[in-house]
Amino acid sequence: MDGMEQERIAVVGAGTMGRGIAYVCAVHGFRVRLQDVSENALRAARERIEALLGESEAKGYIAPAQRERALDLLSYHKIG
Repeated sequence: MDGMEQERIAVVGAGTMGRGIAYVCAVHGFRVRLQDVSENALRAARERIEALLGESEAKGYIAPAQRERALDLLSYHKIG
């Protein structure tokens, strides 16, 4: 994209792969909109992503500020 940076990402599907993509993108500073047709899938994804961020911080992979920023960059939306 000729010098343009992508700052926002939408991930459709909050299953294992979708939540993993959302996690990685948020940790790296992208604003992420995670979407799914299921409220339960979104709830489970939020819980798992929050747990992963906590584990990553506890292991020293990310700083506390990076964890907080990632949480702020994530949003969850029911579609359909």
